Amino acid sequence: MQTPIASMFNRPRRVLKRLWQRSRPRAVILMYHRVAQVAEDPHGLCVSPEHFAEHLDVLRRRFSVIALRELPARLREGRLPRRTVVITFDDGYADSLHTVSPLCERFDLPATVFVTAGYLDGRREFWWDDLEAQTLGRGMATARDLELEVNGDRLSWPTGAPLREVYDTLHMRLRPAAAETRERVLNDLAHWQGTGRGVREDHRPLIEGECRQLAASRRVDVQSHTVHHLWLAAHPAAVQANELRESRQRLAEITGRPITVLAYPYGFRDAVAPGTLALVREAGYSAACATVRGQVMRGADPLWLPRHVPGDVDGEELMRRLSGFFDDFAAPQPPRGGAPRGTPEVNDKELM
Repeated sequence: MQTPIASMFNRPRRVLKRLWQRSRPRAVILMYHRVAQVAEDPHGLCVSPEHFAEHLDVLRRRFSVIALRELPARLREGRLPRRTVVITFDDGYADSLHTVSPLCERFDLPATVFVTAGYLDGRREFWWDDLEAQTLGRGMATARDLELEVNGDRLSWPTGAPLREVYDTLHMRLRPAAAETRERVLNDLAHWQGTGRGVREDHRPLIEGECRQLAASRRVDVQSHTVHHLWLAAHPAAVQANELRESRQRLAEITGRPITVLAYPYGFRDAVAPGTLALVREAGYSAACATVRGQVMRGADPLWLPRHVPGDVDGEELMRRLSGFFDDFAAPQPPRGGAPRGTPEVNDKELM
């Protein structure tokens, strides 16, 4: 326990340390997924167009927004402007072209969209949206008994089981699964429903031509989110390396632009294996974004950049959150052995 005299001398020291920390150049990378309003949004991925416009207005007036591709060099050289913010979007939904890009043009602010290259054929929704459509989009409960095999396990639900329970169980099981397993389970689920696997206009990913068009826009940069959006830590190094290389190659061919930045699918500490960062470097990426809280400061590992999820809030609330966030000095470290999920570094939502 501190004595009153010790406390009196420590207080100015704490104040000076806080002032020094506030003066250090730092950046906050914002992590969005969609700008849309949909009936079911089980993971809170959507921000409404109205709120996103308010976000951009606040960012333009009160912060210094730079392109993500500029961040590593600015960090190395110590040239970050005060209250630097970077805007990023994961997955590659079609609203990145039809809603996000026009708003970024309107407010003249740059953004980076991380595209999942394996979904650009226009034949299917992202697996988590497909699962939502076949469960939560079908009502409240199963109309008859359901039995599915996932990775060798037989899962069953009786007639009347809550479809939310079906969704949650399958989402948890399919997240670390191989792409082929996900497809087989979704096909089996569609067969049980007696329906096909459609692509809803308000949930669809970008198609190849739209990806090319987005990359050609003035304020949006397209970068990599792997091929199949796998939980990388659950797969062998050879599979991870292929996901990293093939996505980079495909997107470079489509856009005609260099692909040098990655967003890890899921991006939690335990979703990235200890050797994944080395594979990312070997695949030719110079920077990579995670899904852990923190701000980016000089000396940060460019292959483990933290991000902040703004949420579907109005501009005033975003301003409040960001102002507080610039006073939070914790900087997350790259994974070295898989910390448990749900650690304080992880963003609030189980993100795609």
